[in-house]
Amino acid sequence: MSKNTIRQGDLPVDKSFEYGTRRPVPDFFNMDGHNSFTFITFEPGEGGPLHYHEPPKEEIYYILKGKLDVRMGDEVVEADQGTVLYTPPEMKHQPMNNYDDVAVLLTVHGPGTDPHSVRVRDEWSPPE
Repeated sequence: MSKNTIRQGDLPVDKSFEYGTRRPVPDFFNMDGHNSFTFITFEPGEGGPLHYHEPPKEEIYYILKGKLDVRMGDEVVEADQGTVLYTPPEMKHQPMNNYDDVAVLLTVHGPGTDPHSVRVRDEWSPPE
């Protein structure tokens, strides 16, 4: 395999996050930080914190496997494999696996969004 190629499962795990199994791609390739993308695996019952990104930062979620409930502002979207969700700057958002199977999410941040720079809002509350 080329030095510019790696399989998702071979990416090192970023253990600095308290949720999901995160495998950031830019860290492996020593990318310049203009954009970033990360694979996150959520076991059943696992999710991330409700958070937002300050302008001009934005985020895209792409569901690769399984299903997630994703809070987007005041709405909760049931997102299954193949779903793409766009989060503009300052929109609260949160992925949560409320299902029986593992879910895999690809997050894309830009421009220059450090995934460690999120602003946590509050905890998950299920839709009513």
